[in-house]
Amino acid sequence: MSFGASVISVTDAASGKVWAVSPSTINGFDQEASEPVMVGSEGLVSAVGTDDRIYSADPKSGAVTATEVDANGEVVSTDSSTWGELKGAGDLQITVVGDKPVVLDAAAGKLFLPGGKRLQLENARDAKLQQGGPASDFVAVSTQKALLKQPLDGSTAKTVTFDGEGVPAAPVQLAGCVHAAWSGANKYVRDCANDADDKNVEVPKASASPSYVFRVNRDLVVLNDVNSGNVWLVNQNMQLVNNWDDVVPPKNESDEQDQESADNNTINVLPDRTKPNRPPETKPDTLGVRPGGPPSSASWTMIPIPTATS
Repeated sequence: MSFGASVISVTDAASGKVWAVSPSTINGFDQEASEPVMVGSEGLVSAVGTDDRIYSADPKSGAVTATEVDANGEVVSTDSSTWGELKGAGDLQITVVGDKPVVLDAAAGKLFLPGGKRLQLENARDAKLQQGGPASDFVAVSTQKALLKQPLDGSTAKTVTFDGEGVPAAPVQLAGCVHAAWSGANKYVRDCANDADDKNVEVPKASASPSYVFRVNRDLVVLNDVNSGNVWLVNQNMQLVNNWDDVVPPKNESDEQDQESADNNTINVLPDRTKPNRPPETKPDTLGVRPGGPPSSASWTMIPIPTATS
């Protein structure tokens, strides 16, 4: 399953079928009652790009297809091309960097860049392609021993090592940084455009047999051990939390502050209307007041509200 802004692709690799649903209809999705938007060969994989098109790769035919759907999940258009060297590939992974599909045959160590250019990777067994993400000029790949930042034009990749070996999680590329982690070695690596933001540390208080997955919600990235349920805030010194509510991105604080400020002003300015009305004390007043309007004076100085007699 792959999520876009308004489209979700559901793939059954065994049958080579892909369905398109929306976030509002995913709970009612019925594979048997729904028409697929793509039917290919066994082993077909798909992912959704930032353009909400569904990108699929067929290991038998070598076809890489971009499918656009409407709000009802109906196909609007398809754009397909054949990547010759993809034909006959084994188990595939696919990701989309912006609107650029990248495919990996980890067992064979073959990385296919947009347009079908093939590169050979070393130590690619168990390698993981990055999760789908925003447009970039490179794709992130984690192998057992390193994080690779491979330019999409096929030029030399940047290799970031962590002095160890482990089972990689699918890395995440977001906001100028790439986040990577390995179970076994229990390492977390962050490599950023700004070198001052780089990090290479152990995952604190890791369980005996972790399985790491990065979770992304808007601009928030956390590392989750799906076996123990532990969650680490990777941008907050790897703080360990055990409550999902603690990692939900906050609402817009400025909006809340504005609303709170407005509410406070209302409370401070308006008298209490919940109590019964009583005749006020008669006191001289030099300011004229229009009914429902502000004082006629140019000054907005607050004056005491007359107190009612008992």
